[in-house]
Amino acid sequence: MAIDGTATIFFRRADCGQSAPTTYCQIVADEIGLRYEDVKIEFIDYTCFDASPPGGSSGSSINSFGLVLNARKMKKLLLEHALKHPAELMGFPVAPPLTPSPFNGKTIEGLNIKDGVIYEKTKSGKHDAGKKVSTLSHMSGMRSIGGPFFVGDMPTELPKVEEKFFMGRQCCFVEVEVDTETGQVQVTKLVHPYDLGQSINPDVNEQQLYGGAYAGLGVSATEVIYYDPQTGVRLNDNLIDYPVLTVLDVGPIETPHSGDTSRLECLWTLWLQ
Repeated sequence: MAIDGTATIFFRRADCGQSAPTTYCQIVADEIGLRYEDVKIEFIDYTCFDASPPGGSSGSSINSFGLVLNARKMKKLLLEHALKHPAELMGFPVAPPLTPSPFNGKTIEGLNIKDGVIYEKTKSGKHDAGKKVSTLSHMSGMRSIGGPFFVGDMPTELPKVEEKFFMGRQCCFVEVEVDTETGQVQVTKLVHPYDLGQSINPDVNEQQLYGGAYAGLGVSATEVIYYDPQTGVRLNDNLIDYPVLTVLDVGPIETPHSGDTSRLECLWTLWLQ
């Protein structure tokens, strides 16, 4: 956490373009209580800040665990500092009169952070507009808790899994038209449901499902490499003769996921039958 109230995630891995900056910044902002725009990520070769690259679903599931643990530790650190007297934060006995913490006598359990502002919770847990607040930023005019702050704990080791469970989490329904004379198959509709659990970034999930549908249709129907049977020379060794499907070549595609519960349950029932 910087003195201006923004947070930076240090990641030692390549930015491969699967919206990792968006998703990981969302996680940290939500856990600490910051605005999304107040969190950034740096893909730089920092020693000891290795992160898992994307591979199937392993990237976010592995990295998110460490991000959540450290974000929660950062939030606790910020709340603890918000309770301290300015003299404690500055490291010397009180000389000039200093405004005490607005949360004097409180505990971190009674505080929360939202949009970069620390506030005292009401009995319902919500923000009490009548209570004093403290900002994470020194630019706002309210009492600042200072900074910068840093956390960098390694995730704790998870218990060993004795028995693994393999779940059926996706299926694919394809509606086709077949020319009975030529055998030509035309895909007129494809539905690709996926049970992905809690979606942090639904737009990214839908893009992956659309991309997977197009790739599957291409591999099974059009993307084939032809070789001369006599010479073994590849005949379509360029992208002009290697027909990759476009939106004009495929019928409607639907990608319901776990956020669309009723639609997904109906499709699962059909598949199981």
